[in-house]
Amino acid sequence: MKSHLRVGFVTTTDPRDKRSWSGTHHFMYRSLQECFETVEPLGPLTGGLVELRHKIVNRLLRKFSKRRISIAHSWALTRRYAAQIETRMRSNPVDVLVGSAASTAFAGLRTTTPSILVSDATFARMIDYYPAYSGLMPSSIRQGLAIERKALHRARYAVFCSAWAAESAVNDFELPRNRTHVMSFGPNLTKIPDRERALSRRDSATIRLLFLGVDWLRKGGPVALDTLRALLDRGKRASLTVCGCVPPSIESLPIEVIPFINKNTADGEARLIDLLCSHHFLLLPSLAECFGIVYCEAAACGTPSLAFNTGGIGGAITEGVSGHMIPVGSPGSVFADKITSLITHAEGYSALAASARDQYERSHNWRTWGESIANLIRSTHSDQKIKE
Repeated sequence: MKSHLRVGFVTTTDPRDKRSWSGTHHFMYRSLQECFETVEPLGPLTGGLVELRHKIVNRLLRKFSKRRISIAHSWALTRRYAAQIETRMRSNPVDVLVGSAASTAFAGLRTTTPSILVSDATFARMIDYYPAYSGLMPSSIRQGLAIERKALHRARYAVFCSAWAAESAVNDFELPRNRTHVMSFGPNLTKIPDRERALSRRDSATIRLLFLGVDWLRKGGPVALDTLRALLDRGKRASLTVCGCVPPSIESLPIEVIPFINKNTADGEARLIDLLCSHHFLLLPSLAECFGIVYCEAAACGTPSLAFNTGGIGGAITEGVSGHMIPVGSPGSVFADKITSLITHAEGYSALAASARDQYERSHNWRTWGESIANLIRSTHSDQKIKE
């Protein structure tokens, strides 16, 4: 039975759009709607002249100093976002606010409405980790850290999709541990294949590897190529499907390139699921990753993932359950070793595929996320009522 509580969902993007934050905001919004009769979307938020001014400053900084500022983290933008949210709340009052990737918006809010902040990382974790957060001006770092701290401490709870992010809230921003929660995200797919299809036997004649990502370098494309070469050098029949980008060079390797699939269409999603269900492994050795929704999508399709153990990937992949995480910096030969070992022992591979699907069904899905966050929302509202 749905709760009568009115939930305000704060996002900088439009959660009704399936493309919102690569689909994540859309699926969060749908999950909240399954649990509450009223979910008010309080996004999208616009940066207007503030954001335009930041972009101009960044162009000048990169041209003359090779430094940058974080466009998404400034007190000016905080004030602008907060004003938009407060205006919308006056027209549509809510009982609890839930903000996703909304630290900048939350930091400036002037309201007694209790709130929950959801994110995949803290600003501290992002500094010099993602390219967009590398080479930041000291003043921009100070603003970003101050905004994150204020947002975290004004929220009743902070919910992260990985322990990597949650630990930063505790250690870098002194947020009490009992105010942090870890809840996995789920696959951004509307039609999950049934278990029988997900665990159907793959063609064993060729080891089929799948690389899914739009950023060839950050997602570890060169390592994926080295892995394929290592398998071929060992006399293994193997192929690599690259989807989402075009490698700078594929030499004469057995590689299929699919530059783009629009997963927001029924046909595009069906094609993506076909790829996941027909390959042996998702090979995505990202160099920087806050979580990795695609690893959850692979698990839903019974496809084990292979990745570097970095960032929040440990929130998406459970070692030995839904795949394997390799130490960062390892060459492709180490991935090839793991692949060879799993493929050589068919029962071991089948067990890993089944446990990956089990993980999706048990915890890494949007239904579970929705039910967990709903319990936290009800608790937050109850706490507020007691205070009043």
